[in-house]
Amino acid sequence: MKINQIRLKNFRNYDSCQFIPDPHMNVIIGKNAQGKTNLLESIVLLSTTRSHRAVRDQDMIREGQDFCKAECRLNPIEKKPAKGINTPLIPFAGFFSIGCRAFMEKEKR
Repeated sequence: MKINQIRLKNFRNYDSCQFIPDPHMNVIIGKNAQGKTNLLESIVLLSTTRSHRAVRDQDMIREGQDFCKAECRLNPIEKKPAKGINTPLIPFAGFFSIGCRAFMEKEKR
């Protein structure tokens, strides 16, 4: 499958971000602490439902916010069935979203 679009809200250092990758090749460059790894982390999160960096889901929420959201739009890559398989593969295309919310413990008086 190909990713057509990624949208992030309150994810790591992103307030809001929309990334539309080129269908052939993408090079992500930038200065330190600008969000390159965070963008890649969002792809891992959307692919596996787990972060390769965060110990807790709350660690992905932008500082000062109480939720984050990562979404992607997918398009199928057409493939021929393996040799000997008569059933055609059904391509999947759609929209996938994952998010987390921080649950703050009330201060004890």
